[in-house]
Amino acid sequence: MKRNNPASCDPYRPRDGSFSGFSRETSQKLKRDLLAYHEREEERLFAQIYPPSVTPAQVAEGLMPDDLEGRVDQVHLEDLPTKSASTRSAVFWLMVLSAFTKIFGFLREVILARFFGVGEVAGAYRIAQTIPVIILMVVGTGLAVGFIPTYNKTLSEKGEKAAHRFMSNTITVSAVLGILFCLIVAIFPNFFVWVFASGFTPAQQELTAWFTKVAVWGVVFSIVNYILQPYLQMHDNFWVPAMVGIPMNLVFLISFPMGAHWDLKWLPIGVVVAGLVQTVWLIPFVKRKNYSWRPTFDLKDSDLRHLLMLAGPVIFGVAVNQINIIVDRNMASQVMREAGVSALGYANQLNGFVQGIFIYSVITVIFPRLSRMVIEKDYEGIETQTTNAMVTMALVVLPCIVGLMVFADPIIRLLFQRGKFDEVAVSLTSGGVFYYAIGLIGFAFREVLARVFYAMNNTKTPTINAAIAVGINIVLNIVLAQIMGLNGLPLATSLSALIGAVLLMIALKKEGSLQIHYRSLLGKGLKIGAASLIMGGGAYALYALMLPRIGPKLGVLMAIVAAAVLYTVAILMMRIPEVEDLLGMMRSRLGRKR
Repeated sequence: MKRNNPASCDPYRPRDGSFSGFSRETSQKLKRDLLAYHEREEERLFAQIYPPSVTPAQVAEGLMPDDLEGRVDQVHLEDLPTKSASTRSAVFWLMVLSAFTKIFGFLREVILARFFGVGEVAGAYRIAQTIPVIILMVVGTGLAVGFIPTYNKTLSEKGEKAAHRFMSNTITVSAVLGILFCLIVAIFPNFFVWVFASGFTPAQQELTAWFTKVAVWGVVFSIVNYILQPYLQMHDNFWVPAMVGIPMNLVFLISFPMGAHWDLKWLPIGVVVAGLVQTVWLIPFVKRKNYSWRPTFDLKDSDLRHLLMLAGPVIFGVAVNQINIIVDRNMASQVMREAGVSALGYANQLNGFVQGIFIYSVITVIFPRLSRMVIEKDYEGIETQTTNAMVTMALVVLPCIVGLMVFADPIIRLLFQRGKFDEVAVSLTSGGVFYYAIGLIGFAFREVLARVFYAMNNTKTPTINAAIAVGINIVLNIVLAQIMGLNGLPLATSLSALIGAVLLMIALKKEGSLQIHYRSLLGKGLKIGAASLIMGGGAYALYALMLPRIGPKLGVLMAIVAAAVLYTVAILMMRIPEVEDLLGMMRSRLGRKR
């Protein structure tokens, strides 16, 4: 096989040699062009390593500021954020890591169900955990969304030292506010329990309040994690934040049997220790990015105010979204008391499995890149990233929706039916899984589109959208709970997510600065939907055939394997460009390895 001479392919050879086969003038022009390209690349890398205040002459003469001395030796070019990194590759590996993490999360739910079922302790623990989680979702999401563009802006305009000072100030202020919130909840736990579970009996509310007073202190550590994780993601380190759930879930796996066999106090203590362990996991990797925390508390800092300006509407929007959870939990406690709360909790965890692996893997990768593209005014890149993200969402979420709806009952039996998790618990939880699944695609699209608005510093539109969606959810909760009982609550959540996604698509189209081709997206979505239905029908036929022979648990495992094969074959037959691009990338990588 004929091979090219490596020397003839070296783009830097013309700096010393010449191009044979060209005239002298052409050869000189090519050398000048390649030299200019080489110099531009050097300038680009220099700008990523050093802040604007440092010049090449200072580096050459060793006259760098003290805080940058020795930094050249610490820089790893593979760690630098660059647009050439493959988004699809990053998303794929992040999904793999998220799946690994979520396995531990499911093991946590299985053990919780094994020891406590859907009884009084499980219901109290769910509510005690829900209170700090909602606060973290509200404040933490706002901080993460505002932190990334603000940090990038500070780094670009003022340099790395100022960006690190801003980060330290943000961590300190957030931790102090978190401590104040924890004190309020610890002093008035009964009020918060009443808001979240007014249907509990006085004894159940007392147990929940006791759990809450302890568990809420995990907020202090977790709110810091909401800043450390996006910092690593901005440096294209996605695997460390993706695996942060593993040490957390290991703590839970230890605390559940301790609570069941020794003392219930270990359940809320486990929540606090889990947050601390996550922080300890993240800190060494953050330090490797040349950052060290410095005690700084400055409420008048202009960068902090810029973050709050961006985060404020996001916090309001997420707070409005979290009203969905409060309303669902409260109404569930009234419809089925602690059994309703626990059943929807388990169903939501399965729903969260799909969200964590697929939906958040995509938005975690694209948001920092969208933020950089906005700074660079690369609107074509934003359009491409957004469209690809939505197609990717459809590719992974639609088959999950079909699978969860078709196999809701056998999946719940496989995962949870043991110990105190009886037939009633299976029936309640599988109904929740079925109806929560309907809204997954709406939730996925809404998350992608909201990140596009956030990257463009438009937090108002997603906030208004969230408020409308919550209003719809509350109305549907009241109506559907009367008609369908407990199942009406997850259906209301799903319908509000779908409506919210459609409204956000319309809002982005009216924005005018971006051209997302929804018609093309719809065509691809129909193909993906058809492949998903083929998968669901074939897998269920196999399950029904094998059920009498091998039973439901082994049958559903075989059906899942068959579903994966059927979906792969069906989606390849649909000839979707994004799928063919992904296959091409995989072939290219395999070819290089050989």
